Amino acid sequence: MPWEGGETTTSEKKINFVVTLKTGDKVDVTYFPDFMNHLEFRGKVSETGYRSEFPFPIDDHPSLDEVKKLAGEMAQKLYEENPAKYGTTQALI
Repeated sequence: MPWEGGETTTSEKKINFVVTLKTGDKVDVTYFPDFMNHLEFRGKVSETGYRSEFPFPIDDHPSLDEVKKLAGEMAQKLYEENPAKYGTTQALI
């Protein structure tokens, strides 16, 4: 589709879900299956509370169950590696 005056007509598919860490803390996850299987994490996963990951090959088509399982494992690992895991976050600016 040709570009027309800055407007886009593409629809962005995203799936939101929550994973629970071993501590009981919740991490919000957004999955973009049509954008290189992109995962966004929001919670105690980094000093800023946000992390973006591309864990699957571009041409892979994982099931939602596979995505949720991997997202839970990734969130737990990110939490364990996060020096600010107890809720301290740094400003982005």
